[in-house]
Amino acid sequence: MARPIQNTPTIKGEDAKRFRKNLLESFTKKLTPEEKAAKKKEIREMEEGYNLLVSISGGIFY
Repeated sequence: MARPIQNTPTIKGEDAKRFRKNLLESFTKKLTPEEKAAKKKEIREMEEGYNLLVSISGGIFY
């Protein structure tokens, strides 16, 4: 039998301020050229891994 879903906890005070600040920074942060290149490389590697899984499995992962 499944367990009931619990409510999401409410954060208050300094934790809430820190959370909002970090969230805003993550949405508005400009990446440096090095960070952009690293991110593109990581995405390319993930795509290659996924394509390898698709080719090995005969297309099950599509």
